[in-house]
Amino acid sequence: MNLILSRKGFDSGTGGFPSPILPDGSLYSFPIPDKNPHRHATRYRDLQHPTLNPAKLLRDLTHTKTTAKAHLDPDLDPASLERKAHWRPAFGQANASERHLRNQGIGPGDLFLFFGWFKQVELYRRKYRYVKTAPDLHIIFGWLQIAEHIDMHQDQTVPEWLHQHPHIQAHPTATPNGIYIATEKLNIPGLAQNINGGGLFSKFHQQLQLTLSGQQRSPKRSIWQLPGWFWPQGTEPCLSYHSNPARWQRQDNNVLLKTVGRGQEFVQPIHQPQQLATWLEMLFAAQCR
Repeated sequence: MNLILSRKGFDSGTGGFPSPILPDGSLYSFPIPDKNPHRHATRYRDLQHPTLNPAKLLRDLTHTKTTAKAHLDPDLDPASLERKAHWRPAFGQANASERHLRNQGIGPGDLFLFFGWFKQVELYRRKYRYVKTAPDLHIIFGWLQIAEHIDMHQDQTVPEWLHQHPHIQAHPTATPNGIYIATEKLNIPGLAQNINGGGLFSKFHQQLQLTLSGQQRSPKRSIWQLPGWFWPQGTEPCLSYHSNPARWQRQDNNVLLKTVGRGQEFVQPIHQPQQLATWLEMLFAAQCR
């Protein structure tokens, strides 16, 4: 099987601001703006959340117009919008990034862990603002295990509940263009917890942080601390786009990685699923939804 570390949400090139870690530790990943001219696009003001106001967060922190279109992808939270029957978490990818996933043989059973750029925020005079001294961090905020891959250029039937997904509406001519649908439950050998096949981590905790502690400013948020089993092993494939040995350094039972500046989908072949299961147990130790 494969693990895909997938960069999503606002970044320095798209959106221009970090997503917030709220005062209570909640994580909220800002979907990137959607500039495609499709008619029925989700707008930022349409986004819902059970415990916070996404439009206010966006307006306070980034000054983005809440009438602007939002590319809600990955789409992991059933509470984000009104849903049709049988809805499941889904993620779309197109063009070069989708081509990379296909070249890596990504398919049913493989697992996405979605990460993005986050920073602590605070309430000041009833408005949210970034904490100036808080570090910029890469944090894992969601997951999706693949049950099915839909190739939008093949004669496949697309479920009705999926019609609102932006890769149906916005990318009809992208080549290639695919959508990954989540399993009902995670099925990872050795993972004992009963967890949905796709979803969001609701609260920040240290295990979700990829950035090496103490790295406070860009580009140092891209220096990661990972479990030792990520270390490249001889001729076996390592994390894609990171085959340069100079990017890797051992650190006790972990490894340090200087990640590439751009790129969305980093694929790690899993040779011993129990190692992945042990790591996932720690990631899911805090409450998730």
